[in-house]
Amino acid sequence: VEPTSVQYPREELPENLGNPWWFVTPLYFMQAVPAALVNDVAPLIYKEFGVDNASITRWTSLVALPWAVKMFFGPFVELNSTRRKWILATQALIVLGILGVAFAMQMPHFAAFSLAFLGITALFSATCDIATDGFYLMSLSRERQAAFAGVLTTASRLGRLFCTSILVMLAGFLEKERHFSPAAGWMSVLCVCAVVYGSGRMMLGLSLPKPKLDIAPPPVPGENFKNLARTLAIVGTAFAAYFTLQSLLRFTANEIAHSVGSLPLLGDLKGWVLTPDAMAADVRQLFVFVSRPGGSWQLGGAAIFLPVLGWLSYKLMHRTPTGEAFASFFGQSKIGYVLAFILFYRMSEAMVGKIAPLFLKDDRIKGGMQMTLEQIGFYNGTLGVLGIMAGGILGGLIVSKLGLRRAFWPLALAMHLPNLLYLWAAITHPPIPTIGLVAFVDQMGYGIGFAAYMVYLMYVAQRASFRTSHYAIATGLGVLTIQTSGILSGIIQTNFGYVNFFIAVMFLAIPGILTLLFIPIEERPAPAA
Repeated sequence: VEPTSVQYPREELPENLGNPWWFVTPLYFMQAVPAALVNDVAPLIYKEFGVDNASITRWTSLVALPWAVKMFFGPFVELNSTRRKWILATQALIVLGILGVAFAMQMPHFAAFSLAFLGITALFSATCDIATDGFYLMSLSRERQAAFAGVLTTASRLGRLFCTSILVMLAGFLEKERHFSPAAGWMSVLCVCAVVYGSGRMMLGLSLPKPKLDIAPPPVPGENFKNLARTLAIVGTAFAAYFTLQSLLRFTANEIAHSVGSLPLLGDLKGWVLTPDAMAADVRQLFVFVSRPGGSWQLGGAAIFLPVLGWLSYKLMHRTPTGEAFASFFGQSKIGYVLAFILFYRMSEAMVGKIAPLFLKDDRIKGGMQMTLEQIGFYNGTLGVLGIMAGGILGGLIVSKLGLRRAFWPLALAMHLPNLLYLWAAITHPPIPTIGLVAFVDQMGYGIGFAAYMVYLMYVAQRASFRTSHYAIATGLGVLTIQTSGILSGIIQTNFGYVNFFIAVMFLAIPGILTLLFIPIEERPAPAA
C-alpha cells in the first residue's frame, strides 16, 4: 500500500547506474504514449468514422478508467516479481494492444473491437505506470530524483507531442497526399506508433539497469487472491455506480424537458427527451439482471448490484492497510471542501479538452472549424503541447515565488479564462491560423493552473499518515473526475451545440474557483503522524 513511503538509508540507494538520462527519457516518453492515444487521438479516429460526439466522449472516457483506479493495482506489482520485469512485460503487451487497435480498423464492427483493444492497452499502461514510478524511485538517490524531474516531465510532454502532432499529421498526410481511406490511413499510423513503441521496448530490454533494491519479494500465501477480490469489487462498484447515475440523470433530464421545455441560453431541451425504447433500455440497465430485447443479450441490474458490491467492497477493505489509508484520507478535516475542489477545479477545462479536437474537426455546417488532420496536428498538437510545457514551468515558478495561498487565485483564473477564446472561435469561426494562438494560450493557461492543482494535492497527501496512498487516492479521484467530465461534455455539446457548450463551460468553472474560499491551505503542512 505504501511502497514509496519506506525510507531507505542513503547508502543503500544505487549510486552508479550510469547516466540515468538513457533510461529515464524513454521510460517516461513511452509512459505518455498510451494515455495520449486513448484520450487525444482516439476521439479524432472515431470522428473520422462518423461516430457522434456523445458516443466518442462517453466510450473513450470509460476505457480510460484504469488510470483512475490504478492505485488498486499496486499490491499486484508490489508482491509479484520485480519492477523491471513488470515494465518490460507490460510494455510488450501494450505493443500488442496498439496493433490490435490498428487491425480493428479493418474489421466490420471496428468501434467495438477498437474500444476493447484501447481498454486493454489502458489497463496494461496503468499497471506499467505503477512499475515505472517505483523503478524510478528505486534507481536514483533523492538528489538525482530531483535533478532528473525536469527530464521526466519533458519526456512525458514529448511522448504526448509524438501522438497528438506527429501521428495526427501523418494520418492527414496519408489521406490527403496518398489518398488513403481513413481506415487504411489510421491503421498505418497506429502500426508506426507500435513500431516506435516496440523499438523503445527493445532498447529498454537491453539498457534498463537492475537496481539492487528491485528484488522479488517472498510470496505471501493467499494475498494475491485477496487483492484481486478487493480490486474487482471496487471496480465493479464504480461501474455499477456510473451506470446507475447515468440512468437516473437521463430520467431527471427527461422530466425537466417535459416540464419546462426550454432553458435560458441553452434553448430547446428536445435532446433530453427519452424515446420509449431509450426509457425501456434505462429501466433494464437499472433493474434487470439479464434481458434479451430484440434477440440480443443485455446485462443490467446496476441499481441492484450497486449496494451488493458496495457492501462487499467494504467488508474486503475493512481492517486492511488499504482500508485504513482510505479511512484516514476521508477522515481529514474539511474533507468535503477538498473533495469539492478535486471534483470541480478541473471540470470545465477537462470538458474543453475533450471537445476541442472534435470542434476543430467538425464541419462548418455543424458549428465546427472544419480543419484537416494536418492542421489539427500542427496547431492543436504542436502549439498546444508547447503551451502546456511553458505554462507548467511558469506556474511552478509563480507558486515557488509567491507561495500557494497567494498564487492560487491568479493561477486558477489563468486556467479558466482562456476558454473564452474557444467561445469566440465557435461564434466567429476565425481564420485557421488563429486557432494556433487559441490552442497555445488555452494550453498555457491549463499548464499554469494545473501546477497549482498538483501542488495542492501534494499538500493534501501530507496532512496525515499514508502519504503515498493519500496522493494516489487524490490523483485517482482527479482522473475519475476528468473521465466523468469528458462524458458530460459530449452530452451537453450534442444537445446544445458548440456555442452553448462553451457558454456552459464558463459557468461550470465558477464552482471550482469558489472552492478556493473554503479549502484548507497551509504554507507549511503538518508532519505525518
